[in-house]
Amino acid sequence: MTNNLIKAVTLAAIVLVSCEKENEHKPPVAIPVPEMELIDLHDTAIRYGKPVTVIDLDGDNHSDLKFAVILVGDPILQQDKHQYTVSSGVNSKLAVNSSEQAPVMNKGTVIPLADFNGYKWWLVSSVMMIQRIENMNGAIIWEGHWKDAVKKYLPFQLIKNNQRYNGWVELSVDVLQEKIVLHKIAVSKEAEREIKAG
Repeated sequence: MTNNLIKAVTLAAIVLVSCEKENEHKPPVAIPVPEMELIDLHDTAIRYGKPVTVIDLDGDNHSDLKFAVILVGDPILQQDKHQYTVSSGVNSKLAVNSSEQAPVMNKGTVIPLADFNGYKWWLVSSVMMIQRIENMNGAIIWEGHWKDAVKKYLPFQLIKNNQRYNGWVELSVDVLQEKIVLHKIAVSKEAEREIKAG
């Protein structure tokens, strides 16, 4: 009886190992990419002194994304700050973390529908991407989550008929020229689908 038990356990182990090896060789299942609407933003420059750049993706006369530069004076620290911001509207969401930052995504990064990695999707939100701080002595400092971005991706969601459409904005930051450059924007044509940046 003991000999039969050893044979049964050995046979079960062989079957289990062979099943695991079969699974190792199977390629991952490719998830179909939803069709995207892509719009060239023609390297629109966001800089101090220029009008606010408003993007209305669905033509409903509501701002979906708004890029602006705000001047903030700080008399206590004797500084002037140019804050480069992005805002979502009543029908759009930005992913924002507890430090009030938006994620800087690389090409190919999945943009999920649900909250992710400490970021929550918020309607009518505003995020400072970078800021230029000028002290009274003339010293200039740049800071912010996006200050070194070159062709990185800002995720957003467009809300239509209570459904989410994921999208992204491709942009770069040029601190020497004191501007954010908007390259492209894209939004999924299919509701409730994850997409990849870029």
